[in-house]
Amino acid sequence: MARHVAVVPLSGESYTIQSGDTLSQTAEQFHLAGGWQVLADANSASIGDPDLVLPGQVLQLPA
Repeated sequence: MARHVAVVPLSGESYTIQSGDTLSQTAEQFHLAGGWQVLADANSASIGDPDLVLPGQVLQLPA
């Protein structure tokens, strides 16, 4: 089943995934309201599976 993707305004800042990072940890690190879901939605073009992010992957941070 396809995941509904919301349009999320971006902050202009980015974060490069490190070994061992998850979307949940990254969302907590940046205190993102909406958690990993808003981070995944903000990066829907580069994240096919929210359970799989790779070291070196650059994520755009939501506003």
